[in-house]
Amino acid sequence: MFRYMAFSWNMASGEQSRTARSLAANLTEASPGWRQVLSCRGLAVYCADTRAMSSDIHGMYAQSGVVLGAPFEYGSPGEYRDIRSVANLGERESARIAVTSGRDLIVHYWGRYVAFLHDPVSGTVRVLRDPTGHLPCFKMTFGGVTVIFSCVADCLAMRLLPFTINWNYITARVANGVGQADETALNEVPEIYGGECVTFAEERISRAFYWHPADVAKSDVMEEPTFAARALRSATRSCIHAWANCYRSILHNLSGGLDSSIVLSCLADAPSKPLVTCITYSVPNGNFGERPYARFAVERVGCAHIEYERDPKTVRFSDLLHVSPAVNPPVDGCSFLELTRVENKIASQVRASAICTGHGGDTLFGSTGHSEAAADYVRRHGIDGPLLRHAANVASRTKQSIWAALTHAICTGLLRRPLDLLRTNQIENRKLLCSVVVDAGLRGMFAPHPWYRSIAEVPPGTVMLLMDVATPAVFYDPLRNPTADHPEPLCPLLSQPVIELCLRIPSYTHLHKGRDRGLARRAFEVDVPREILRRQWKDSIPGFGEAIFMANLEFARELLIDGMLIRNRLLDRHCVEAALSGSPARSGGFVGEVFDYLMVESWVRTWSKPRQGVCA
Repeated sequence: MFRYMAFSWNMASGEQSRTARSLAANLTEASPGWRQVLSCRGLAVYCADTRAMSSDIHGMYAQSGVVLGAPFEYGSPGEYRDIRSVANLGERESARIAVTSGRDLIVHYWGRYVAFLHDPVSGTVRVLRDPTGHLPCFKMTFGGVTVIFSCVADCLAMRLLPFTINWNYITARVANGVGQADETALNEVPEIYGGECVTFAEERISRAFYWHPADVAKSDVMEEPTFAARALRSATRSCIHAWANCYRSILHNLSGGLDSSIVLSCLADAPSKPLVTCITYSVPNGNFGERPYARFAVERVGCAHIEYERDPKTVRFSDLLHVSPAVNPPVDGCSFLELTRVENKIASQVRASAICTGHGGDTLFGSTGHSEAAADYVRRHGIDGPLLRHAANVASRTKQSIWAALTHAICTGLLRRPLDLLRTNQIENRKLLCSVVVDAGLRGMFAPHPWYRSIAEVPPGTVMLLMDVATPAVFYDPLRNPTADHPEPLCPLLSQPVIELCLRIPSYTHLHKGRDRGLARRAFEVDVPREILRRQWKDSIPGFGEAIFMANLEFARELLIDGMLIRNRLLDRHCVEAALSGSPARSGGFVGEVFDYLMVESWVRTWSKPRQGVCA
């Protein structure tokens, strides 16, 4: 799997220069697969396991920097056609990036990348992560040298230093399912966020966000449905076509829902013609509600289709004790204990180098923000005639009265009552926490990303659109060695042009004609089967999570009841014991909550093991 590591130091310090040389030697000795891709005064960048197009090296002119990953170039400003891969950055492009201190990358390029820029005159080093943040980027300091890396397992292989657990972050993670902004779960490892540029100038370090969703949401607002739908289809198709050009074979997770069907339609007509294989899951004795819809989507494009029946007995929570080291605990549930293993196996059989999903569609296309559509309208237009129609749409989707929808719209939109999105339905729904943790969480607002601290003027429906953007999908498979060659995760809907466009489209426009993701349905009405466009419900799997839970109950007891989360007074022991009593009636309501705590507990135990040695 693609990884990178870079060292930045002050050339005026002989000690730091010697440490940097020692670190570089240690890195290449730890694994012979590393190669140096940039070397200049005070900066050295190394990569391992590159892949043409998707995880490649894009050098800049005269050693002024390097862009790692998959950057794509915009066509004409405001247009989404003619998006093409970037092989190398010539003299003119490199100069433009340099003179803007890297900001030109945000304006003219998008994709999955981390850029390292170097000023040969001042020696200033800049590290810029693309706004979507799909490629991990962390930093730490060793002997005065800043180490920037994608995978913490590489730091452990170099025996750098004993990392310590950040219990403030773990408390936030346990309380609301996400972490805390400007922190990670390891005290020694800050994160460089999507859209952020970190500048190293001698001994000074500064941070700045070159891209902020609040700025995007306030510019070029698209309310008119016809124009917005046309732009949404154009941007989505162009981005998926650009990603499809990076892979010869793709395994696509097709649920039969709207989002994954949109992605499939775009993959199917990509000019590069990748081999696409779809996988759809079902469960024993389930209602098979989604399978017919997945078949409609596959029949329309004519690709291979695998229907896989899930078995709760194949999910082993004990595998959590063997996950690869990560900076933060996973946040995607326990799906990687089952589905990721299945998908990797099938991807190997069909020689797919990417596993694609429709992840992000719910939030981007307005499904999670439709409850705030009327409030967003009031914030932009005040109280006028169309407000009643938007309130009626919200009432229909949320199963409440029009008057309740109007009251909420006026309080939240006109009076600008603050909406604590992270506390709502989060801390209040966690029943196994210690009271101290609950009280602390309810007194303050947890923010999983610095963006949330400066979005007071952003309409609440648009804020909810950021949920998937602020927490990118996991890049490295937790169950596999990061040095192994396995498929890359691909979430093409979470591409910068699509994100920016959806930020500019108000939630009430996304709720076109009162339909969930109504604008997206209109945009892709010629691409997606009519049966899927008409469907506005999501299939559920009643009892499946409980079956997994009960099959692993004994292990859950062993891990949690005498675990670190209870010892550190984050979880209430008596409540946990009751939830893990073995009674389905008492345990069923805590399944998702317990899943989350098991992941955090296993992560804490992994990092609590003593690790000896430092860099030679």
